[in-house]
Amino acid sequence: MKYKEVFPDCKSGLRGAAYVVTNNKNEISRTKIYISSNIKNKKDRDHIIREELTQSLGLLNDTYQYPKSIFYQGKSSVVEYLDIDKALIKMLYEEAIQLGMDRDEVIEVLNNLKKE
Repeated sequence: MKYKEVFPDCKSGLRGAAYVVTNNKNEISRTKIYISSNIKNKKDRDHIIREELTQSLGLLNDTYQYPKSIFYQGKSSVVEYLDIDKALIKMLYEEAIQLGMDRDEVIEVLNNLKKE
């Protein structure tokens, strides 16, 4: 299957993509992941697989701030999570953090977790 069939709105030449569908409660109901079959380098392919699977959990944004992070926006072949990557994933699935919380409420929960 060609990625344009799965991701009709994506630009050509992508190495990978993750698309998350949410329900009316903003819960992830399904995801689609595209990995280019043109990536011949195993480390590059492993990176893209890990990145897109991780992003399909709901962590869709990238950053230029951490070049060794799985969430690095630039060209990368990172295949291991940094501690900050693990912390983000853990925060995303922290039971005390609920859908609909604003930034200040999330920060309060995280600060309380630090105290425990």
